[in-house]
Amino acid sequence: MVESVARDGYQATTVTDVVARARVSPNVFYEFFSDKTDCFLTVTTEAFEDLLEEMLAQVGEPTWIEALRVGTDRYLEWWQERPVFANAYFRGLLAVGEPARERLNVIYEQFCDMYRQLARRARREQPGLDPLPQIAPRVLVYAILDMVAEEFRSGRGDRLIELRHELFPLTVKLLADDATARHAAAGQN
Repeated sequence: MVESVARDGYQATTVTDVVARARVSPNVFYEFFSDKTDCFLTVTTEAFEDLLEEMLAQVGEPTWIEALRVGTDRYLEWWQERPVFANAYFRGLLAVGEPARERLNVIYEQFCDMYRQLARRARREQPGLDPLPQIAPRVLVYAILDMVAEEFRSGRGDRLIELRHELFPLTVKLLADDATARHAAAGQN
């Protein structure tokens, strides 16, 4: 599914294309998926769950800032390592429409929760921080994903990791404050 959507776009991809590429029968396809939308959304959801699992694995880092630094790098690397998936996702998502939004909103909310958890940890480690603005996690999730999409659309998906130098301190700033972001950018925790 991913290869077909990346190559031909979501609308042009058919179940026949997918089963031929996967070398399975249509009956096998329909044992697992109700239609191509279900298949595409399942693949997308599973990929995001894998990414989220990788991001949450950073919780063991010694500080919240280091967890965010390592997590930011891993997020950018994850996308950079999967150009075919990125192409399929960014080309196909809008074409799927409402079913995609409904399913992906659940995944995006899990990423928002990850940022909320980081912000809570930040406030335990730095008790003087102001409360986290309620909108900050959503801004981070949607803006970063849109930024990644733009990098791929502009042909810069292979250099995504270069964004970490700007993305990391900005994320620290949104989760904490200017002073913490300056210290983090300078490599201080």
